[in-house]
Amino acid sequence: MIKGRHEANILINSCSLCGLCQKVCPEGLNLGELCQEVRMEMVKKGKMPPSAHDFPIRDMKFSNGEQCVLTLHQPGCNASSHAFYPGCQLTASAPEHVQRAYTYLTQKLSGGVG
Repeated sequence: MIKGRHEANILINSCSLCGLCQKVCPEGLNLGELCQEVRMEMVKKGKMPPSAHDFPIRDMKFSNGEQCVLTLHQPGCNASSHAFYPGCQLTASAPEHVQRAYTYLTQKLSGGVG
């Protein structure tokens, strides 16, 4: 990985370092530790920028914080028996699809769609 086999970058950059692999591996192998070591070595050797994960981490912290929470009841409703969560990617790339899906849900579901 460190010597330039970029196919391996997908593996080391995809790992969230959660440790689940170690829990399910019968041998207790923790690939997350390996991925973390390789990332640090690649940064040290100039093969990977130290900020490769900076933006996603800051974005995740912001998106999980109190400043990035929006919950609303369906217009005209005081409660919601259903929640519609289209996610940020679809909302950003095709807001018209989100609007059409929300309209459809409000027409088909009773009790309010938040």
